[in-house]
Amino acid sequence: MTGKCFYCSRLVHLPAGGVAVSAGPLATVDHIFPRALLRQFVGPLPEWWRRANKVPCCHGCNTRKADKHPALWLATLSPGPGRDRLTSRLHKLGTLCQHRGAAAHGGRHQPRSEASGPAQPML
Repeated sequence: MTGKCFYCSRLVHLPAGGVAVSAGPLATVDHIFPRALLRQFVGPLPEWWRRANKVPCCHGCNTRKADKHPALWLATLSPGPGRDRLTSRLHKLGTLCQHRGAAAHGGRHQPRSEASGPAQPML
């Protein structure tokens, strides 16, 4: 099955049942919010959020993005469909992030302490 990289729209091949069905670059799976950043959330995230956080991605974009916060990665993308898709997805994912952060602190936002590491910018 053929698809497109979420970020650059390059054609990639999506494995069917874990097996590549055609020649060409295989898609990788990118976590929009890298797993390393998700440790800042209290409690498990809902299944819909975890699914929405994963996107098909070409190897090149996945390597360049690495574990960057999505807001930093967004700043590197040229205007176009990939940037628009990421902006839209960040709004969807960010709504839950902001809600969970406020709920965990009695309805008010609490910045992370310096001991727990630098705060990551949220959209």
